[in-house]
Amino acid sequence: MVSSMTGFGSENLTLRDINYVLELKTLNSKGLDFIFKSPSLFRNLEIQFKALVQKNLERGKLELSIQSKDGKKGFFSINEDLFIQQYDFLKNLKLKVDSRAEVFPLVVQNYSTLVDIEELTPKEVVLITNTIESLCQKVNQYRIIEGNVIKNDLLDWLGKIDQTKTIIAGLGDKRIENRKEKLLTGIHEITTATEIDYNRLGQEMIYYIEKLDISEELSRLHQHIILFKQTIEGDEYAGKKLGFIAQELGREINTIGSKANDSEIQHLVVDMKDLLERIKEQLNNVV
Repeated sequence: MVSSMTGFGSENLTLRDINYVLELKTLNSKGLDFIFKSPSLFRNLEIQFKALVQKNLERGKLELSIQSKDGKKGFFSINEDLFIQQYDFLKNLKLKVDSRAEVFPLVVQNYSTLVDIEELTPKEVVLITNTIESLCQKVNQYRIIEGNVIKNDLLDWLGKIDQTKTIIAGLGDKRIENRKEKLLTGIHEITTATEIDYNRLGQEMIYYIEKLDISEELSRLHQHIILFKQTIEGDEYAGKKLGFIAQELGREINTIGSKANDSEIQHLVVDMKDLLERIKEQLNNVV
């Protein structure tokens, strides 16, 4: 299965009359890179959210953000008893020092020490978890749509490599025959002046011609192409495995180029390398 690592989704959620928007963005990454941005109310759930997102989206640079639409940060209440205690303490202190300072503003200025942060209830945790689950599904749908576009490109470039391989295979036999004729012509020219050990010469010719033979490389290249197509049509995330197969394709193409000793074949090898680089670059965006 080909699924892009690039995706986006958003969901709305209302908790205790506060409207939140949840957004999930995904980009390329070799592993899992999770970034979480939210009000402090949700911070203690980061590990839980990370596991949920990873389960659904496998890998990539994943950024989950939770923001209030109306700017509210979360749920809190003022500890009234503590407020009154501080007010009375400052009021009595004011009388002792005969100060004219207003007491109430002083207490309000220090209100952050009087705040009780309310935590999410189990039902609210389930609600937001289900919302993130739905968000992941949206992102997955986005990724699959982009993945189909990538898949078509990969199969198109792979098909062109396959076609070029067939052309090279047709040139291979002709190339060896031409080399053989040139060798025999050269041998004929020197036999009139030099005594030749024909058995040794025959062995050297066989060795030389075998070095030029690229049939095994073409056969392995063909098998790698078949495996690539089978993997791309599978049900599992294929990005890493396709990357390994692409490396094997590259090895066979490079060996064909180094053994070819033929300008026409080497030009075709350059074309295959160009197509393979496009495949590798696109695979960087596949889960």
